[in-house]
Amino acid sequence: MNFTPREYAEAAAQANELGKILTIVDGNLVLQDPPEPDPMKPDRLAEIHARLEEIDFASVRPLRSITAGNAEPFDKLKLAELEGEANMLRAELAELLKGD
Repeated sequence: MNFTPREYAEAAAQANELGKILTIVDGNLVLQDPPEPDPMKPDRLAEIHARLEEIDFASVRPLRSITAGNAEPFDKLKLAELEGEANMLRAELAELLKGD
């Protein structure tokens, strides 16, 4: 590496003051602009949360039928379908939140 601990500390302070990211490229300290936030991300997060709430609500009737012991095959199929969709949405949500 081509820098001292003091140079690193100074560069880190400068990055903090300027709102930059301090990285090491080819052994050298480099200040870079942070990545631009995805403008669609907040909208997609809201969509996912809203759909998960809808899935919870839609799951009540088939789950009630299953619990009561009078479920039709449709009830089990519907519940499995909703759970599959919820799992995909949870995975997407985890991916979107991974960088935060």
